[in-house]
Amino acid sequence: MAEDKKIQSKQSDDAELVARLQSTLSEQNSKSANKSGGGFSLNKDMLTLAVLVILVLISGIQTAKLGNLQAASGGASVAPASSGSSAQSSGGSSLPASLQNLPSQVGGC
Repeated sequence: MAEDKKIQSKQSDDAELVARLQSTLSEQNSKSANKSGGGFSLNKDMLTLAVLVILVLISGIQTAKLGNLQAASGGASVAPASSGSSAQSSGGSSLPASLQNLPSQVGGC
């Protein structure tokens, strides 16, 4: 009998503690709702969406600039430099002798 009373007492104490916690949480929720004032709260999803929109806008601006640049150049394309052994610099002069006999590729792992 004494153990039953202890258990019932413990259960009532637990129930009281749960009720106090719930009331405290509801008070905190109402305080935080009053603080926000219906304003904009920034959460993780909204921040991710904002960053994504900014990146898409930057990409669109760069695409438009590239299109304008290609239109201004008349659609001319740039050919890659030839890989021949007689490489010349943009000035048209020959390279020094020490640089003319270099291998075209460097070996690696």
